[in-house]
Amino acid sequence: MKQFPWLFLLFIFATSGCKGSDARKSPVETPPSRLPTAKSPLYPTGKMLQTQAGVDVAVVASEKGLLAVGSDGKYSRILVKGKMLWCAVDRKIGGVWYVVEKEGARQMWLYDLRTGTEPFKVLSSYPFKDLSVYPVYVEYDASLLLSGPYNFEAAVVISYKKGVLKVTGDYGPLTLIDEERKQKYAKQINALKLENSERLTALFKKSAAYTLFDKSPKKPLAPLPVDPAPCGGDKSICGGAVNIPGTSLYNVMVEHSCGDGCYFRMVWYDSARKLYLDPEDISRTSKDAASIKGGLVFGITSPKGQGMIFKNILVHYAKGKVLGGFKAGGGWIGGGWRL
Repeated sequence: MKQFPWLFLLFIFATSGCKGSDARKSPVETPPSRLPTAKSPLYPTGKMLQTQAGVDVAVVASEKGLLAVGSDGKYSRILVKGKMLWCAVDRKIGGVWYVVEKEGARQMWLYDLRTGTEPFKVLSSYPFKDLSVYPVYVEYDASLLLSGPYNFEAAVVISYKKGVLKVTGDYGPLTLIDEERKQKYAKQINALKLENSERLTALFKKSAAYTLFDKSPKKPLAPLPVDPAPCGGDKSICGGAVNIPGTSLYNVMVEHSCGDGCYFRMVWYDSARKLYLDPEDISRTSKDAASIKGGLVFGITSPKGQGMIFKNILVHYAKGKVLGGFKAGGGWIGGGWRL
């Protein structure tokens, strides 16, 4: 079975806390330079949320419910009440997938942004507990909605390919070398049954004309002078920079290593200020990437280049962290970019 996480890692390369002496006193005074961004299609409910917020709107899973929050943290609204464990915004199908603790089980539901009607159940019982280790993927014919890390145990996959809807699974690198572990997970995944299949299929059929994310505009930057030692001495990896659309910021690789699985860390570089930033605390800046101790592995940036979701926090590019402590997954109304 093909391993989706490694495809994601290849995608990164294909497109691929210490305060310095010249750090700015206030990151709000020097926001990243704004660049043109794509116009993302919005469904009626999404339009309403963005109109109310006046900024890009993220959707995250919280203890109180499925939460819509503005990129600057000033707007928030609970879309669905309940103890949420995970969510993913799917622009292609026009909805938000989420897992909630309900009726003594972990259930998977879909919130339909097209019509704003009541959410409907997809799975009555999600088999695993930790959605950071056991993510959910949604697979289309030519695209894949990833919501978690690539070093995972097992993943539940909702698949709609060649007009056929089904639930299946995928297995991480450690599981693939442990047949007993794989068989245990396979048994749990094979027992899953989709609910409301007709309604779900109808939404999938309508998704053909849409994409999951915008195509990232090419804005190349020469490799930055980053110490290659944390990347095994490979200068082609450390220092590689990928633009965050709509800003003067770049994701820059500063650490990378592979064994049974792969580990890597990226920090931000502001090409306008010629400074590296700690994504987890943008007040920590330096001219030396090695001085930045925080970082990210996987993130989704907003359609208009206002903020990013990663490590269960929401960071506004000018204000810094505006929300934290939410659960696995998350995404933006209108899609944005996966970085």
